[in-house]
Amino acid sequence: SIGVSNFSAQEIKDMTQGGAEMPAVNQVEAHVFWNQEKLCKEMKELGVAVVAYSPLGNSGFHGEKSGISSDLVGEVAKESGLTPAQVMLNYLINKDFIVIPKSVSPARIDGNADWVPKLDGKQMAKLDAAPQKRLTDFPFRPGGKFFFSEENNLKTMTKKLNDGTEMPILGLGTWQSKPKEVEEAVYHAICKTGYRHIDAAQIYGNQDEVGTGVNRALKDTGLKREELWVTSKIWMVDFAPEDVGPAFDRILKDLQLDYVDQILLHWPSVFDKPPKGSSP
Repeated sequence: SIGVSNFSAQEIKDMTQGGAEMPAVNQVEAHVFWNQEKLCKEMKELGVAVVAYSPLGNSGFHGEKSGISSDLVGEVAKESGLTPAQVMLNYLINKDFIVIPKSVSPARIDGNADWVPKLDGKQMAKLDAAPQKRLTDFPFRPGGKFFFSEENNLKTMTKKLNDGTEMPILGLGTWQSKPKEVEEAVYHAICKTGYRHIDAAQIYGNQDEVGTGVNRALKDTGLKREELWVTSKIWMVDFAPEDVGPAFDRILKDLQLDYVDQILLHWPSVFDKPPKGSSP
C-alpha cells in the first residue's frame, strides 16, 4: 500500500496527473481542534482514506489547556463516560478517520483501545464548534515558506482588492535602504523569511539593487514570478500621458522584470520635468 503525508488535495492531483498512482491514504494532523473538514471532503472525492496523527492534540507540546486537557473535551468526557483521550478518538472515528494516537504508557495504550464509541449527535456538534487552529507547521518549503502557509501565515495571507487581484498583506519596504544593503535585505526577505511582497520606487534610488535581489531570490528558490508581488511607483515629473510609458519602461529595466504587479502614482501633485540630462 502506498500513501502520502501532509499533502493537500491539489498536490495529490498534481502528482497523479503527472503519472503517479493515486495514494491509498493521506496522513495529516487532525483532532477536535483541527478537524480537517475541507480536506476530508476533498479526500473522499478522490477516494483517499485520511489517517490522523496527533489525534489527541498533543497537549504536552502545545500547552496544558489544549487537546485532551481542554475544558471542552473534559466536559464531553463527563457527559459520555469516556476518558478525554477516548472522546477525541471517538470524534475522529465518527468522522471516518483512521487514528494513530502516540503513547509509551501501557495503561494509556490499553485505554486508547479498550472502549466503545458512543458520542451522540449533540456531543459531536459541541465538539464540531471547537475553535480551529493547526498545531504543527514547519518552514520547510523553498524560501522558508511554511508547509501550510494558507493557514494564518502572515507572510502569505492576502487581501482581495477591488480589481480582483490578491495582494499579500505583509511586504518589505525599501525606502531609505542603503545601497549595497538593500539587495541582501530583499534576498533575505524572500529566501530566508518567506516574504512574497516587495515595495519599491524609482525615486528611492535603489531600485536596480532591489531588482537584483528579487531576481537572485527567484533563481535560488525556484519560485515562479507570479508567486511574488512587486510594487513600484511613478514619480511626479512623469505624470503627463506622454511620460508615463517611458517612466514605466525605466522601472522594468531597473527591476529586471517583465512586469510589476502594481504601479502607483507616488504623490497627488505634478512637478515640472527636470533639466535634460538630469536623473529622471
